[in-house]
Amino acid sequence: MDNVERLDESGQIALFNHFNRLKMAGGKLLTTAPQPPAHLALREDLRTRLGSGLIYRLLPLSDAEKAAALAAQAKERALKLTPESIDYLMRHAPRDMRTLSMLIVALDQYTLEQKRPVSLPLLRELLNMDAV
Repeated sequence: MDNVERLDESGQIALFNHFNRLKMAGGKLLTTAPQPPAHLALREDLRTRLGSGLIYRLLPLSDAEKAAALAAQAKERALKLTPESIDYLMRHAPRDMRTLSMLIVALDQYTLEQKRPVSLPLLRELLNMDAV
């Protein structure tokens, strides 16, 4: 569940009850918030439940890490993506990983449809299609 810090009173009660049902059934719950549970303005019973599990702090990827992730995703698809192609994507596409990852999928499909390897002109075509 995303943004648990935004839950109103009834939402917090519902999440508390859901947490307890999942725990009894051996299920798992993944939540997100900008702070650890101990620092959130939530009901105490919910805050302690959420704080009883693993807590991770996620940081945004640097540009170099994004480029490495794109290269890895391309490699998994047997898509030959040069460093110049990755640099082009990083300069001309939205910088969030969701969009960049979706572009790798679209690029893979587009190269198959066009029966052409990845090139800067092909990347430009794909990005112009997305802009339309």
